[in-house]
Amino acid sequence: LKKGQFDAACPLIEAALRQEPTSDRLKMGLVRCLLMRRESADYVVDLRRALRMLEESIRIYEGIPGQEKALAWRHFYAGMALWYLNQSELALAAFDRALRLDATFHQALYNSITILDELGRYEEARLRKQTYIRIATIDPF
Repeated sequence: LKKGQFDAACPLIEAALRQEPTSDRLKMGLVRCLLMRRESADYVVDLRRALRMLEESIRIYEGIPGQEKALAWRHFYAGMALWYLNQSELALAAFDRALRLDATFHQALYNSITILDELGRYEEARLRKQTYIRIATIDPF
């Protein structure tokens, strides 16, 4: 995955998942792999599969205290899958859920700005851009 070889990585992750079917780490690796295989002939099928896996993981993580960042990432990935499926409003809602869990999640904020612009909701996008600039200039050290 780190080298961007998603077509090669997916079968390996799926084989590992057969050995450890409850491994959330492997499931999230497969989700990322499925999201990034844009050249796949079955991309829509891959995205729907990723969404099903994410919905299951979200249900689990919602019941675990202290897992806000992990849950935010799952909503983010769901937003990506929905966006790639041309379901912009649902994707925006998923990015907003990620932001409610982690207000500094700049990737989710950036994607929500892009979707708002695409939808012609320029004033909302402008306000979020101000937040993005504020977040992006925070010195973490």
